[in-house]
Amino acid sequence: MDNAARLTEFFEYENSRQWEKYAGCLAEDVVWTLNGSEVMDGRTAYMRRITAAYEGSDDTFVCRRMTGEGERIATELVNTRGVTSICVFDFAQGLIFREWEFILD
Repeated sequence: MDNAARLTEFFEYENSRQWEKYAGCLAEDVVWTLNGSEVMDGRTAYMRRITAAYEGSDDTFVCRRMTGEGERIATELVNTRGVTSICVFDFAQGLIFREWEFILD
């Protein structure tokens, strides 16, 4: 499976709140930088932040655009409230090890 297909599965796990499968897509030492300033370092911190973001929410999103191939893929995502985010994902050995996310609202 290529990284674009892995990323599509990752998004499906997020939308369906399958957190165990979602976490399995992340490298143990993943780093997620949100809006250029908030940094979640490691799978535990990442999962704590993402699950907190969805607490009490039934929001989902669609991937409007995915570009790139190989080890770096960029996406444009839009959620059910119309909020758009741009994310860049870096992969190593089939796992996400770096994500930069910029929420445009």
